[in-house]
Amino acid sequence: MDELSVRVDSVGGAVGDHVDPENWRSANSRVVILMHGYNNTKKAAKDNYVAFVKLLAALGVPEQSTYGQIVGFYWPGDAPLGKLSFLSYPTEMGPARKSAELLANFLVAARAPRGLPLQVILVCHSLGNRVALELIRTLGATIGRGSLVQGLCLMAAAVPVSMVEDLSKLGGAARATRTRVLYSKSDTTLHWAFPPGETAAGEGFFPQAVGLFGNPIGLWSDRFDLQPYNHGDYWLGLSSDNRSAAHAARFLGAPTPVPLSTTKTAIRALPPTNSIPSRKIGIAP
Repeated sequence: MDELSVRVDSVGGAVGDHVDPENWRSANSRVVILMHGYNNTKKAAKDNYVAFVKLLAALGVPEQSTYGQIVGFYWPGDAPLGKLSFLSYPTEMGPARKSAELLANFLVAARAPRGLPLQVILVCHSLGNRVALELIRTLGATIGRGSLVQGLCLMAAAVPVSMVEDLSKLGGAARATRTRVLYSKSDTTLHWAFPPGETAAGEGFFPQAVGLFGNPIGLWSDRFDLQPYNHGDYWLGLSSDNRSAAHAARFLGAPTPVPLSTTKTAIRALPPTNSIPSRKIGIAP
């Protein structure tokens, strides 16, 4: 799998001043970029990518095919604070935006075989969705090439619902391309850590994350509930449950069957039937 990176260090560190390798050339006119989220070292992100690519391959989407060339992207969103890593969340907004800007400019300059512009599909997890939306916003507002991105698959998106509703923030980017949202209300990270982190970052007061309930409902091209997935389950899947990869594969165009949700439907008993009391009709003497 090809890799693109704006990291300076493999653990923590700052955003570099360019995308590496600078001389990268796509072997396909369509590029599928995997984008990790918050608190991922380069090794952790790569392990996740490798696992996800294996799931895709098992579903008929190899690293290089008519569905696109799969490329892993690395950005520094991991302050080395161990169990207290969530406290660094406010400091990751700057690296996310800078990483998005560097990648946007890199992709505009890159060319597909025969010198044609690239067609890019983004498959992102957690705060990587913020990077992706900032990238699309940069393409549309600064460079004017929003059509470069042909689709965005948002897995467990750590993005405030209010920001994608607001056209002056990320609302335009969220509407600029085809989208698929994979969400789960079983996501403990988005439920407990995301709201205070975003509040500390000054981006709302305990806002709701897109990846928790898939809101706002009417904004996305389509959306799927992946309960009981938790935040770390999307790249790896669950035992006998590869719905995240299956939905991503179908988003790329592969005719892949998607397993039904493992969430049990509540059983409700039917109400008792109404009975009409009987009465005898008397016979007149």
